[in-house]
Amino acid sequence: MALDGAAIDHIKLMADPCLGRLCKPAYPTVSNGAIMRFRNVFQIGVGAGETCGLFHWSPGANEAYANGAATVATAYTPTGNSVFNYLTTSSSSNTGILFRCVAACAKVMFNGSEMNRGGVIYAGNTATGSYGIDSGATTTSVGTSVQNLPYTCRIPSRSFEILWVPNEGDLLQNTDILGSTIGVGQGASLPGAAITIGFVGMPATTGVTVEVTGVYEVEYQAGNNMVSAVGPPTSLTPWAATIKGFFNYIKDSPVIMDGVKAAIDYVSPAGPAVMGANIARMAIGYL
Repeated sequence: MALDGAAIDHIKLMADPCLGRLCKPAYPTVSNGAIMRFRNVFQIGVGAGETCGLFHWSPGANEAYANGAATVATAYTPTGNSVFNYLTTSSSSNTGILFRCVAACAKVMFNGSEMNRGGVIYAGNTATGSYGIDSGATTTSVGTSVQNLPYTCRIPSRSFEILWVPNEGDLLQNTDILGSTIGVGQGASLPGAAITIGFVGMPATTGVTVEVTGVYEVEYQAGNNMVSAVGPPTSLTPWAATIKGFFNYIKDSPVIMDGVKAAIDYVSPAGPAVMGANIARMAIGYL
């Protein structure tokens, strides 16, 4: 099926959330609100004696948790936090915000010197709260949480980036009301998609920087004097065709290694797909 212009624009933005041209989402639901880009930075594994850690982010719910640990077996209880304060609200606020995530990515960078670079990254797009890593979930460990993540590689010299792939739970508006479980919000009837990144075997107390970028469709509620007119869906392309076009565009690999490509030399998929040395962001003429 041919993709219309709105679907192609959204695909381009999902493939480059950091710098791509902002656009409305091609979701098959009504469009409402302003498009805004946000960024935040987390430091993980920098505590005394920490050699590993885990980052679990649900862009559609604006919630995440980040934990460092001394070993892969160290037990901890995840605690959720809002990622972008601008989207934070409470159940009693009359100036709260409704939002939908349009595109998102997380980039991991090693904090230490090249001489001391070491360790392994595990990453993947997961269901929110999967692998027993809900906020407030039963005590878990890094070793338990990373074993099913689909992509693994040595800590790269520049960066390891993973793109967010939205699912049906992300197509409706949500409200960031932190509860006992990451990703359960006002508009979400299904778990949204999450980005999960784990790392092990790092030099102690060195850690990584995780830079997250999210593009959101934001609607103010009463009290902020901002008009948000409800509009029809921007695209007539079925969402299944749009998301398939997105996978074609990134050659089935949401991983961007060292800013350019995911290479089979140092990225190993756990599934049947072979990524090869494919450029992650291709010319739109491929579609």
